[in-house]
Amino acid sequence: MFVPNSFRHQKCGDKKPPRFFEKFFDRTLLEKDTEKYASDPIKYPEYDRYKNMVESSEFKEYAFGDTFDIGMVVGADLNEENNVVLALRRFVRPEDTSMSDAEVLKSNRHELYLSGEEYLIIDPYATERLVNRCYVTADRRLSGDRTELKKWLEGGHLRFYCFQTVNESSGDVGGPLNRKDADVLTNSAAKAPSYPRLKNRLRKFDMFSGAGGMSQGLHAAGLTEASYAVEFIKSHAEVYKRNFPSATVFHTDVNVMFERMQRGEKCDASGQRYPQRGDVDLICGGPPCQGFSGMNSAKHEKASTTKRSLVASFLATIDNLRPRLVLMENVSGMAMTVKTGLKDAEKPLEDERAEVLSVVSEALRAIGYQVTVRKLQAALHGVPQDRRRILIMAAAPGEKLPDWPEPTTTCPVNVMKGTADHHTHLKINGKLYRGDRPQLRDYPTSAPYRGATVHEAISDITTDALVVQVTKPTDPSTSPRNHVIPKSHWLQQARVDNVPKATELPYADWRLLPNVKYEMKNGQCTDILKYTHAGIVFSNRAKLVPGRGVCACQHIQKQCTREERSLQKNTLIPAALPHTGSRYQQWAGLFGRPYPHGVFQTIVTVPNPFNKQGQVLHPEQNRLLSVRELARGQGFPDTFKFDSDTTPISVNAQYEQVGNAVPPPLALAIGREIVAALTATAADIAEL
Repeated sequence: MFVPNSFRHQKCGDKKPPRFFEKFFDRTLLEKDTEKYASDPIKYPEYDRYKNMVESSEFKEYAFGDTFDIGMVVGADLNEENNVVLALRRFVRPEDTSMSDAEVLKSNRHELYLSGEEYLIIDPYATERLVNRCYVTADRRLSGDRTELKKWLEGGHLRFYCFQTVNESSGDVGGPLNRKDADVLTNSAAKAPSYPRLKNRLRKFDMFSGAGGMSQGLHAAGLTEASYAVEFIKSHAEVYKRNFPSATVFHTDVNVMFERMQRGEKCDASGQRYPQRGDVDLICGGPPCQGFSGMNSAKHEKASTTKRSLVASFLATIDNLRPRLVLMENVSGMAMTVKTGLKDAEKPLEDERAEVLSVVSEALRAIGYQVTVRKLQAALHGVPQDRRRILIMAAAPGEKLPDWPEPTTTCPVNVMKGTADHHTHLKINGKLYRGDRPQLRDYPTSAPYRGATVHEAISDITTDALVVQVTKPTDPSTSPRNHVIPKSHWLQQARVDNVPKATELPYADWRLLPNVKYEMKNGQCTDILKYTHAGIVFSNRAKLVPGRGVCACQHIQKQCTREERSLQKNTLIPAALPHTGSRYQQWAGLFGRPYPHGVFQTIVTVPNPFNKQGQVLHPEQNRLLSVRELARGQGFPDTFKFDSDTTPISVNAQYEQVGNAVPPPLALAIGREIVAALTATAADIAEL
């Protein structure tokens, strides 16, 4: 497996392998219906804001990064300049054949086709283009048994299958492999290492557990068993218990629980036994992120600072129980400099500032733990979502500190672009922690497998199973389970009805809403938004445009009153958005639909189209994305339940569980690395 674009044709060095599929991003959609909007600025007054976005250079980066090139080495030598020359047969992926887009979308990301043409890698640094060894099976017994094939593919890292050839000139898939090629591949694949297994799973204490996203992934990796969990929100605790019935789950505040344990109390009020030193091998948790998140406008207020104090209780519990391993997760905003906290309950915030990430890391080192820190992008680990998270891993003295997982799936270029905060690198107290291997720094969005998409996650969920919750929690027996949404206010529904579908225009949002009267079935009717003043449309062109302002504030440079801001209420185009759009990146994504062949925005606890993360409408249907659809966007299996057998749980509480969770595939990738570190000791290796 090699970095992208490594191969050159044997007979023509400048000839690159052909590509037939545009990486899930069809730019012709941008030209299909734009005339409809551009030709009628009265009906679509905000279209120019959308047009400015799609014509920007950044918009070209919504396409996925390249997958690594895969080849079967058929020869190696040194040329006259003493450079390494590798001769290879190229494997072609479905997206690089002449298959239809629909066929590509149905194809397996592990599937390959073998080309008959040879390619060369001639380079003084040819071996540095090599990323890793992968394993391609051509075992015909697996081709007829998809269950066994799936089992083999999921049994180890970097596994693929190839049963057919491809004509590279036409891109057409051909007949079956000849016996010689099939035997070579199958014999090599038989040596593929499997994921290691533990004899005994670790006993885990999941603090701030939420519904159990972290636990789901760590359990799937074969790392942990459900031993203890603590969660303050009742519905979250009940759902955790339902999904992990063998766990002892404490529904309480972490600070209160720690104080009771410090006083020597052995059990809670219901008689459940608190964990003691020696009971726990791994502590994991994500202290509430509201104090750190960039989406929290009140993060310096007392309430948020108090939430940050829960980090101290998390650290104190680690010092008390002394687990072998620690895994802490939080939002990427945790890496930002923030105030450390309150001197006491009555005094204001301290003036001194500290890197919270550094404080946590140094606190763990101070109590004897080895520590490693990484920012991980979930989209690079099979999650169809832009979700960046800070992870801290710590190992007790004598334990091997695990590695961080390597990316497995590609992601859109744009989710890794921008400021340093958007990359998987961290700078702590002036020291840079790089998030990749040196030879891959030029390929931050590349990976062995094709990226996961919105379409892949939710396209099979039908409208027939959808339940709209009015007041009471829904019957959980929907198929798939938890395919529920809340009932929308009539004005919100009117706006949703008028946002173009994702197949009409990609990343459509409020900027494509018509400025018309729209009558609902219940008789309610919207008003036309009146542009009464000149206004600023683009921040980089700070000039007043006649007839583009909805308030006098920009014209007279005076802050408007609340009464003035609420004069125009029942309009399809929300007056607040053109009012302040030039100052807030045009409120991009509000009342937006995710592009089916892209990824979800960061999934949050309240899927409100009027929020910053407002791209929460279904790509093709006039409604919000359901609990189950967003759960799939987080990587939860359909078997995971977000309701309770004992207590009715509202749809809003279910959304909160999903939005607060660690994506299980990300936890799975981390868990596998921890298992690999633990099984480095022969005594821990399972007898297979």
